[in-house]
Amino acid sequence: MKKMPNIDLILIFLIGVSYTALITFFSPVANNEYLDVIFLFLIFIASGYSLLAVLYPDKYINELLKKPVLLLMLSALLTMSVSVVLKYSPLLMQTNLLIVALSTISMILSLVAYHKRKSLLKPLKGKPISPVADKTPQERVMSYRQSLDKTTETIDQGRLKHVEKDPVKEKIEKKSAPPKKLSFTNNTPLDILVIIILSVLSLVTVSIPLLNNSIVKTILAGLFIFIIPGYLLMALLFPGKESLEVIERWGLSVIISLALTSVIGIILFYTPLGINLSSILRIIGILSIILSAVAYIRVIKVPPSQRFSFKS
Repeated sequence: MKKMPNIDLILIFLIGVSYTALITFFSPVANNEYLDVIFLFLIFIASGYSLLAVLYPDKYINELLKKPVLLLMLSALLTMSVSVVLKYSPLLMQTNLLIVALSTISMILSLVAYHKRKSLLKPLKGKPISPVADKTPQERVMSYRQSLDKTTETIDQGRLKHVEKDPVKEKIEKKSAPPKKLSFTNNTPLDILVIIILSVLSLVTVSIPLLNNSIVKTILAGLFIFIIPGYLLMALLFPGKESLEVIERWGLSVIISLALTSVIGIILFYTPLGINLSSILRIIGILSIILSAVAYIRVIKVPPSQRFSFKS
């Protein structure tokens, strides 16, 4: 493993320090809308990149930039989180404070990422030299011939075992073997089954007045607004666990769920139902049942060992 330069983390740290110094010592200059927009964009990208570097300390800038969707998702997540905190804090929501807060978070994350990268390089410094490097050319040739002989012997043994099998006997064994039964535990995607149950429960909760004002509705609303629709769409588009990394799958699930909820809210605004939690939960519940049915058909075609699930 090559020693990775940390110019990307140093640059993020310098951007954060420069804006903090600018707002502290040159406040008249810093109160410029164009300057705020430039720094907000830079810090927005830098915050997501620094968090991505913490999550993947063994990757450098070329590999990290190949994950643009995950980078933007982390940037948006951090920005929204800081915005919500400032909104309900005594400081109130201001562009300068948002940039300073994101700058501070980016600097801390860049330091954490630098430390993690450095810790990965430490074991490699004391790694013993391979014994092959100490051998003479003649000894290397001999060891190569020995390994080649062992490989040839293994291949020959495998061929003999394959030839020894009687094809007629194999056909009889296959015909006489009992048919495999579909196991409910192994073949049924339990995550989709759980979501179907939750979808039905959400519709029941909205319909019954006693449950409509309970904490059950609040919990279900959180799941259906933030996670479930996006998770089902990801299961429909990428049923295999190797298609997306776990962080990317869950991150995209949250973003898609929020986007879908926003679209539903806009549509409901122009209908007689109006925007309220019950109507949103009812629409998303019905939509989730439809998505679950389509995702089930898609996922069931993938072998159980290759599927993504809650346990992955």
